[in-house]
Amino acid sequence: MHSESALGRFAPLGILAIGGAGALLLGTSRPELEARAQVAPPPLTTVETAHFEPIDVTVSSFGTVAPRSEIDLVAEISGRVVAMSPDLVAGGAFAQGETLVELDAVESRVELERMEALLHRAEIAERQMRVKLDRARALLDGSVASRAQQEDAEFALELAGARAREARASREAARRMLRHTIVAAPFAGRVRSERVEAGQFVKRGESLARIFASDALEVRLPLADSQLAVLELPDPGGLIAEEVGIPVILRAHYAGRERTWHARVVRIEAEIASSSRMIYAVAQIDDTAPTPPIGLFVEAEIDGIRFESVAALPRSALHDGNRVLVIDSQKRVRERSIGVARVEDERVLVADGLREGERVCISTPPPPVGAQVRVVEPSPGTAGGTSLASVRGQSPL
Repeated sequence: MHSESALGRFAPLGILAIGGAGALLLGTSRPELEARAQVAPPPLTTVETAHFEPIDVTVSSFGTVAPRSEIDLVAEISGRVVAMSPDLVAGGAFAQGETLVELDAVESRVELERMEALLHRAEIAERQMRVKLDRARALLDGSVASRAQQEDAEFALELAGARAREARASREAARRMLRHTIVAAPFAGRVRSERVEAGQFVKRGESLARIFASDALEVRLPLADSQLAVLELPDPGGLIAEEVGIPVILRAHYAGRERTWHARVVRIEAEIASSSRMIYAVAQIDDTAPTPPIGLFVEAEIDGIRFESVAALPRSALHDGNRVLVIDSQKRVRERSIGVARVEDERVLVADGLREGERVCISTPPPPVGAQVRVVEPSPGTAGGTSLASVRGQSPL
């Protein structure tokens, strides 16, 4: 009995001793693991391949459509408005030479008739003086009249001739005043605003309407100095011959859709704007197509010069003004100085410093110089960038 109870008390201790011995045996017999340093893979870098080719440069600008000329239609004489053209309303269109306003012509006709009568009287007096001079000369030849009488006749004829010329000038002035009772359109155009009504008395020099020419529309396009460099325009203030006018494409959203008009640069203004430091090119819109409305804001694309051999790279490829990062054959980053032909908002045109087919880093931020990288070509349509999908779907080179 005592031996069985003693055995029951020491049985758990035996089990624990056997388990500890087994654990010790397993711990001393397991293989030792070799410690290794974890190496990070080279970073992914997006590149653009340099391809040299001819590129035509365009310059972007903007402006507002305006008429070639806009004037105040004024009365050149005083008078009462007796008739107005039905086209003399805001937005009305008229032809060149069309009568827009007619003033009371009664006083002008009376004045013309009076001037014609004065001229007739002056011409009669001139003829009389000519007859008297001829008579004085005949009497002088017959020794009947004196030299003084002939001279008096000559002076009288000159005075009569001067009065006749004065009368003719007065008649022409009266005729001109009569013509000015008809206020005609100096050009074909449209009415911006009218300022008179029938029956109203107007004074000389008073504005009757504000009109503008519709035969030619223009757009003033501001240009920076860097833009002028690629347009090959003449000196400021010069006119451009029609056959060499620089083509311009105008675009605007109007009447619910995108519209396009063709124009040509016809002149360069001589003055640089003090506020913006820009110079203005004036583009005249071709009248072969429906013209845009006055006041429409348009975007312009001006044809520039042609670079015969340049490589176009995304703007992100350029660093420090004229440096790029090139990936060499060992996939290491090398810095290179280049010749920049032109820098635009989204691209840079490289003239020299690169070889055909070289890979240029366009990643942002760029990898450090000398680092080894994994190269990823940009996906089409990503504007020089690389999306996650294009990285995952493309094996690094």
